Amino acid sequence: MAWIIVNGEVTNTFHEGKGAKVKETFTKRDGTEGTSFYSVWFEAPHGLSIGDKGKFSGPGSVSAEEYEGTWYGRLSINNARFEPGGDAKPF
Repeated sequence: MAWIIVNGEVTNTFHEGKGAKVKETFTKRDGTEGTSFYSVWFEAPHGLSIGDKGKFSGPGSVSAEEYEGTWYGRLSINNARFEPGGDAKPF
């Protein structure tokens, strides 16, 4: 099983405070900015707010979903851990 580490920002919270949508911003090879989104799941309500930043980590999973005829992969971090910090480094 893969362990995912994401330095990101909370953009939404849901599922009675046990879930969050996290946006990771990164620099692509061509120098432009890219973003990835993750669904992050916690065992208990996390208490996070929109705009909170830090390192999210945990076992990863992927599911496929169809939207208007196009298939997308949804990346999730399960049993997540959170370490606060605006400029968290993965290692």
